[in-house]
Amino acid sequence: MGYVRLSLALTALLAIAPGVRALDPIEDSLELRRSGQSVAKLALSDIRGKVEPTAVVVSDPFEGEEAAYLAFRFNIILTLFFGNGWQQWDELLFTSTDGAQALVPVDQFIKHTAQLAFAEPDGKEFSLDDKLTGRGRQALEPYYLVWDNLQDIEMAEKGADGWVMRVKSVEIIRFDERFPNTAPPKEASKIVRDGFVAFRKHCMSCHRVNGEGGEDGVELNYPMSVTEYLKEDYLSKWILAPQDLRLETKMAGISKDLRDRDLVADDIIAYLKAMASEKRDPKDAARGFSGLVPKTVPKRIAPQVTDAVKVSKKKKPSRKKKKGRR
Repeated sequence: MGYVRLSLALTALLAIAPGVRALDPIEDSLELRRSGQSVAKLALSDIRGKVEPTAVVVSDPFEGEEAAYLAFRFNIILTLFFGNGWQQWDELLFTSTDGAQALVPVDQFIKHTAQLAFAEPDGKEFSLDDKLTGRGRQALEPYYLVWDNLQDIEMAEKGADGWVMRVKSVEIIRFDERFPNTAPPKEASKIVRDGFVAFRKHCMSCHRVNGEGGEDGVELNYPMSVTEYLKEDYLSKWILAPQDLRLETKMAGISKDLRDRDLVADDIIAYLKAMASEKRDPKDAARGFSGLVPKTVPKRIAPQVTDAVKVSKKKKPSRKKKKGRR
């Protein structure tokens, strides 16, 4: 019913939508990337020239109420610039203007309807009051990824999962190629693998492991794992309710709408513990080396070192004998 009530007013507004948000082309640009390579850089006017904007009403999980936006059907943008092949990739990596990153599975875009919002009706400030995490008023420019969730029960139950503010670039990726240094050991247990999935969904937008991830939060594994200097119960509290531990912290914690939050936190900690033995120097990783930090000197190297020492010791006595003859 909310959509019906607002549709006429919003449809009329679309006729004058070009003036709703008058930003510099650089500020409202959207970069599309594939496996680290730029595919296109689009100004708002470029997108409007190819995709017709629509009026959408969604139940915004951050504000906890219905909200209206002017938006582009996101799948149309993906198909126009990546072709139908985008559906064969693993995930979409969204980067925000503040450096935060969010990973959303391609499968979610296939099953549900995403909208790329760019303005609010009536020329209002493009922002929202983040009641979900308590961060207050949040700017949304240049773009805000939202989901049609009024009739889609599954998306409604996901809460804020997949909603991304201040989007400046979108990259289609194969995760193992894009983030090779965050994967846990192949022999990792199920809880560690589940924790890896949870970390990618809830933590990687801000935090890094071995240099890979968002830039808004701290590195969690190198040179020392967070599990090596924080007790597990304290770390769990940080993941679940950081505001209860530190006043005015920027960390939001995992969504309060998430089912089995305590178990998810346990899985994430299990993953971080496993990665403590998989430290990689981000600088080496960036240069293409594994960067794996060995816990001990490999045994296969020790004999070579020993032999080298023996050779040097054999040469020294012979030099002494020559001196004695003089």
